[in-house]
Amino acid sequence: MSEAGNLLAAGSLILAVLAVLYSIWYPDAQSALNADLPPHYEDALPQLEQIRRVLEQEIVPLLATSLATTLIFLPKAIGVVIGTGNDLVGNFTRAVSNYDPVQATLVFVVVVTAFLCVRIACLSLQLRTKLRSRGRREGPIQPAS
Repeated sequence: MSEAGNLLAAGSLILAVLAVLYSIWYPDAQSALNADLPPHYEDALPQLEQIRRVLEQEIVPLLATSLATTLIFLPKAIGVVIGTGNDLVGNFTRAVSNYDPVQATLVFVVVVTAFLCVRIACLSLQLRTKLRSRGRREGPIQPAS
């Protein structure tokens, strides 16, 4: 198997694991985001703990893994894109004849992994915002304006 083929196999396997974990943990994250928090801090503690648990045990590790995966495979994907661009500028016919679907798929895997990383980062920010919206205060919490 070629170097690109080995990279594609590794990247695809990691992407599959990330996608499965995301699909398993996404409902927990949505549930935490959609939970109505009681007006008093003490009453909101169980929901806040759920948000913290989802964030620390599911979303942050998933974000770190997806970011690491993207960064590991990104240089190779950039090289493939630059090489293809140079071939297209130089000679279109040569670019078509040199087309390698394995390398193209590797670029696709990196793009999908990067998209997943961005989506997980947004989810992480939403959870952090909700968690921080309920700092310790006396009395009922005022709605955000």
